[in-house]
Amino acid sequence: MTATVEFTDYISRDDIIDNLRRLPFHPRYITHNYEEYTYPIQDKHTRELVSALKHELSKDSIYLVGRFAEWEYCNMDVAIGAAMDLVNHL
Repeated sequence: MTATVEFTDYISRDDIIDNLRRLPFHPRYITHNYEEYTYPIQDKHTRELVSALKHELSKDSIYLVGRFAEWEYCNMDVAIGAAMDLVNHL
């Protein structure tokens, strides 16, 4: 099982580890990366490229769903809805 934990603004490694201890399932710290600008930058080909990648990966039972996987900012209700749709499709 994997997960991405997102923090808003800069946070130190020690603070990240402290926060992880408070989460259910006790996630293990692996690494982190701070980016000042975190919104995806797209061009006229981005949606086409993401769609093609999703199609190719699905052939190997790898499915891209959610903010990071689909390279698109969406509210969490939309991301969760997409995951539920995928489960129903599978």
